[in-house]
Amino acid sequence: MTLPRKPGMGGKAHFDAIARLDAAVGGRERLSQASETAHGAAEERDAAVAVADANENVAAREAWLHYIEHGY
Repeated sequence: MTLPRKPGMGGKAHFDAIARLDAAVGGRERLSQASETAHGAAEERDAAVAVADANENVAAREAWLHYIEHGY
């Protein structure tokens, strides 16, 4: 499978990429807020891991949107 090299702004892929990024950012914000209320070592560790995972998800979504918009 090859990926297109031209930017695809305004199309379905672009719209989907924005929606997925928005969802990922929202999820990260919810997890960050939940991590602030975590108590105890195990709960704090689990919250930190969840936030780190959410950060990676947001970074991946940002990278994909950048590719869609700029073609590289």
